[in-house]
Amino acid sequence: MPVHAVEKLNKINRASAVVSELGRAHARREIPDVVKLLLPEIESIKRSAQTHLASRSWLATDES
Repeated sequence: MPVHAVEKLNKINRASAVVSELGRAHARREIPDVVKLLLPEIESIKRSAQTHLASRSWLATDES
């Protein structure tokens, strides 16, 4: 996963954590406002991260 995408994912996760600390679930449109990204871009980054992690776990089990 490219470094810039990881940085954006970290920014998204931090914003989600801050809202969670307030004791409530974040609204779907709230995080894009906080991180200054479009919702489709956030969804794409999250999908990429899930795909990347899934492929890495598959490789880890294949090497054993």
